[in-house]
Amino acid sequence: MKTFKRFTIILLLATMLFVLQYASSESLWLNQPNSDDIIQTIETLQERSKEIQELMAEALQTDPDAGYKELFKLDEKHTFVIDFKQTTLDQMIADLQQYYSIYGTYQLNTYYPVNVYYQVNDTPVLFTDVGFRLTGSTDERRLPINDTNDWQDIHFLLKFNETFDTTMTSQTYIRLKTREFAGIEELIFRYNSNNDPSHSKTIFGHQMARKAGVNAPNATYTEVVFTVDETIVHQSLYTMIEQIDEEFIRRQFDVDDVGNLYEANDGATLELISDPTVVGIKDESIFYTPLYERRSNEEHLDYTDIIDVSTNLHTLEGAALQVYLDTHINVDAFLRMSAMHILLGHVDDYRSYGRNVYYYFDESNYMTVIPSSYTNILGVGWTGEPTFINNTLGNDIYEWGQPMWTTFSTPLWDTIIADESNQELYESYLIEFLDTLFTQDAFMNQYLKAKSLYGDTYSFQIPNLGYFSNKALIVRDQVAYYEQQRSTE
Repeated sequence: MKTFKRFTIILLLATMLFVLQYASSESLWLNQPNSDDIIQTIETLQERSKEIQELMAEALQTDPDAGYKELFKLDEKHTFVIDFKQTTLDQMIADLQQYYSIYGTYQLNTYYPVNVYYQVNDTPVLFTDVGFRLTGSTDERRLPINDTNDWQDIHFLLKFNETFDTTMTSQTYIRLKTREFAGIEELIFRYNSNNDPSHSKTIFGHQMARKAGVNAPNATYTEVVFTVDETIVHQSLYTMIEQIDEEFIRRQFDVDDVGNLYEANDGATLELISDPTVVGIKDESIFYTPLYERRSNEEHLDYTDIIDVSTNLHTLEGAALQVYLDTHINVDAFLRMSAMHILLGHVDDYRSYGRNVYYYFDESNYMTVIPSSYTNILGVGWTGEPTFINNTLGNDIYEWGQPMWTTFSTPLWDTIIADESNQELYESYLIEFLDTLFTQDAFMNQYLKAKSLYGDTYSFQIPNLGYFSNKALIVRDQVAYYEQQRSTE
């Protein structure tokens, strides 16, 4: 009944917006837009924005799961138009430049208001006053305008429930604070900074992890059009990624009450935590980013859960350690993630850099490791040399490797994999995923689908696919070797 109601509303919305179609009956958004097309669409949407948002809000609240699935569909074309006011863009750039002059980075996380137009299946939706900011690591962030005054791609984040400086008791604050888009509060957009000719490897990594039973964020392709005062200044093909936040936890773990979520920064591998300042809440005013950054329940300053894990991994032994792992750590999810990362050639994960993961503790203090990034995989981007050899084809499934300049250990991996039954489970996942998920055909199916949707506007090229067969052969040989080793002990 809910699904029927939702699609009835969507149908009504589509009918209302019939005037937005070309006179030739060709949809504006299914063709490469020009400036006049964008302006006409924006003006019409602004006139009808209140009615559109009310209807779409009802549709998405009626069945947010359906809206979420539609948002990340790989077989539909997605377009986001990000419209800045010139004064807002100028202020953001000035603030970023000032921050850089003080700290030497563009890590400023202040949100700036933009209007966002989203299009899928001929149905445009308008959201006004959405929070916009840069995202990414220190060396990934840059200004949207380069030294020659041309627009350039940037990694950015949209926050649909940003309240800016509105009064907490106002209707505007309440409307913004409770606003979601398809059950999502924040979305990450990353441009093709690794020059992946297929535009597909990062998205493939996210999809493979999710199909392997890992609690990984969703991801898909999307076209992004930037406008300033409703004039097109830039457009490009981006990867859209689900943010790991409280809404993500509710959806992934099917809970109403969210436990404690920590983002791991470089080297946050659960080594013994003896310095309490390495756990906390980020404070930009004093340039403080803890190693373990609390991302939920920020009003509660009790960090006992993550400190206890680090302590027990280092102090418990034998049967007591095994009981602790069984009752407090999601070992199965960790082994699934580790196995898929081997196949993907992930050179920037927990085992190599101690980052790109979150630690989530439910209300019973049961911890699950959540991967957050699949940027450097399948031989694209940073290769990790010399620690990683030939795009990880020369690395062992157990000795994954760490860069020589790192000094941290990996107690979670070391403790879990020391148990022979976990070794067998880990190896079984490697073979299972090779047999059922991680194939050249799976990658090509995704690639060809995306090319059919976006290839008229953006260049798609098939990458070197030899990685898949080579990785499969090497991993199968290594698994057979370790199985034989155990049988002769």
